Amino acid sequence: MLASWPEHYCNMAFDQFMAYKVRVPVRGAIMLNETLDEVLLVRGWKKGASWSFPRGKINKDEDDLDCAVREVYEETGLELAVAGLVPAKAEQKFIEFDIKGQHMKLFVFRGIPQDISFQPRTRKEIGVSRMLCGR
Repeated sequence: MLASWPEHYCNMAFDQFMAYKVRVPVRGAIMLNETLDEVLLVRGWKKGASWSFPRGKINKDEDDLDCAVREVYEETGLELAVAGLVPAKAEQKFIEFDIKGQHMKLFVFRGIPQDISFQPRTRKEIGVSRMLCGR
């Protein structure tokens, strides 16, 4: 169907989508072990993907913390609420920043068990999850 469209329309639609995509806020997690000397990072499944914190775009009307918890589950398989690792609202810690016009908010979760076999719940998104030492 798109093949019948003039090339400039396809280019314009792609440019509009990319502009929209970067405006969608991202929520995620900084996940620390009990002794606070290791952090969980995930790496995308594509060749050459970089390591990052579990994170993803927020859904319409989704709460910030709920989005972070959902992204952790999708990318690592860890259910933070079931594991009792979601702090009460008054105790929630997070950092917020903008990267290239995209707003990010990362919540801090402590006490992540190191003996878990992290397994992504979504296909073709995350290849590896690993606790890495900050030393």
